[in-house]
Amino acid sequence: MSTQPNFAMKEQNFGGVTHIYRDIIAHTYVVEVGLTTPVNGGMLQEAVDKALARMPYFTDALVERDGDFYYAVNPLPFEVAEGGLRAVGGPATNWHCVDVTYEGNAISFSMFHGFCDGLGLNLLIEATLYHYMCLKDGVTYPSDGLRIVGTPQLEGEEFDAFSREYPMKSQLEGIFASGSFYHLPEIDEEPLSMMRGVSFRVSEAEFMDFT
Repeated sequence: MSTQPNFAMKEQNFGGVTHIYRDIIAHTYVVEVGLTTPVNGGMLQEAVDKALARMPYFTDALVERDGDFYYAVNPLPFEVAEGGLRAVGGPATNWHCVDVTYEGNAISFSMFHGFCDGLGLNLLIEATLYHYMCLKDGVTYPSDGLRIVGTPQLEGEEFDAFSREYPMKSQLEGIFASGSFYHLPEIDEEPLSMMRGVSFRVSEAEFMDFT
């Protein structure tokens, strides 16, 4: 299936626009986990299914409408595959923006960074590895701190923080930092004069309440 099906659209994707509207191709974010034994594909698929039962939003697709991107319900199966990495977000992964593949002793978790951030993917990785090890060893290990079926869903799990408007002072004087700037090595070709530091003040109570 090379043409995207007519998925049911959800909310607009605001947080991922910096990765979607780019002049250069965005690389896929991949986390590889090495095990001491060969990966059992059947168990890995079952572990992924169990993890997605608690975090079904990881099966969403991205849909473009009139230049804007939206999350969309994707009912197509999320299929684990043996072999190398696959292009996420298209027909190779049933239009899923997250993918799980395995080869030998290694499991690879891939995602399009415009879909969610690295912390979000890590939560899926942790839950998948937990279920896989329980299945492999025939043991129910402690699951403290993991998002598995039975744990409540938090407000921020399916919420795009960039979609909410926050009040700001009318005067933005002093919002840009001054002095020496720091930039990452991968953007080292940018002149230091082009770097800007922007600081925002958020009350600790509001921040902790949201997280």
